[in-house]
Amino acid sequence: MLIQRVLVAVVGIPLLIGLAYAGGLWLWVLLTLISFWGLREYYDLLQRMGINPLRVWGQLGGLALLLMVYWGRDFPTFFPQGALFLFLLVFLFAYPRYSLVDTAASYTGLLYVSGSLSHLLLLRFIPEWGFPLLLYSLILTWVNDTAAYLGGRFWGRRKLCPGLSPAKTWEGASSGLVGVVVTGVLVGPRLLPLSPWHLVPLAVLVAAAGQAGDLIESGIKRMAGAKDSGRFLPGHGGILDRFDSLFLVGPVVYYFWRFVT
Repeated sequence: MLIQRVLVAVVGIPLLIGLAYAGGLWLWVLLTLISFWGLREYYDLLQRMGINPLRVWGQLGGLALLLMVYWGRDFPTFFPQGALFLFLLVFLFAYPRYSLVDTAASYTGLLYVSGSLSHLLLLRFIPEWGFPLLLYSLILTWVNDTAAYLGGRFWGRRKLCPGLSPAKTWEGASSGLVGVVVTGVLVGPRLLPLSPWHLVPLAVLVAAAGQAGDLIESGIKRMAGAKDSGRFLPGHGGILDRFDSLFLVGPVVYYFWRFVT
């Protein structure tokens, strides 16, 4: 198991950084594939809960959103309402094949997976600072996951949120926070034109977003009675297991940058 995790990381991290550096179509293809498979895993989890997901409409919606972001270089503000209208129309005309719960859960997955991933593309499109911002987000997310895992493994005693993830501890979360703040302050000035007054709160927000993303995905799996979201990555589980933290980190970094600049 450990060897598989290391091998996937050795291959996956340089590949992800390389495609992030290339940007453009290459990054769009990667995020579209992640979106497609992530939605598939999400809808599989819904099915395990007894929910009948609108799979085709969700997948098409995710593809449409990422295409709009790629061509427009901005998040289409009409998309959430437009997608909601479309999903409700499907519910209206396909009832009773799909219930309102099926519709709501499927719509949530569209924004949760594809909507979140689209912000990584938006980060890369920021003039001049796109790649440094995306690289910064990836580094802090990986540091957060690693520090939280090690801190919880060696010092973990008090449960953070036992109802969602019994393995998470306050000591692990604190270790992740410290690791992210230290890394953010040390690495940030070499990548971004931000002062420590900006880098520290950004690092705190990234740590909180990463932990929240992990807990949310753990809660979804717990409701579905699943240990992993899938088996796409040997030793790591599914796509959702690997990118759950980035789902929230990407939007946090993007909107923080827009706010301070």
